[in-house]
Amino acid sequence: MVAASCGSASERPRSAAPATLRVAQKLVPGSLYFEGSYSYVRVERDGHEIAKVKLEDSRGELRLDAGSYRLISFQRPCDGNCGYLDPPMDLCDLPVEVAANQVVTTTVRLSPGKGCTIALADGGA
Repeated sequence: MVAASCGSASERPRSAAPATLRVAQKLVPGSLYFEGSYSYVRVERDGHEIAKVKLEDSRGELRLDAGSYRLISFQRPCDGNCGYLDPPMDLCDLPVEVAANQVVTTTVRLSPGKGCTIALADGGA
């Protein structure tokens, strides 16, 4: 799993632990990128990028301060080989609210060339 954090210790009270945002990606059956792709998620707050991670084994995990964010999923298809990547495509997003110490789990359903959707797992914010 990949982890990223935002903010500094001076921005949050010492008693407030960060939230964990887990992302799982599932491919819609029967659809693939011909030459492969890399999957990414980006987290924004007030239009500013807070973190971006490449999903490893279709999973990723981010540590975030409590608050409101926008989770954005996108693909970078391979162009001939994965040493060269096409621009981001198949973007989708979801507003996410996280609280200190909370674990929020999301699932990206990806249909290459047709887009994606993001949903909160049961019990998410």
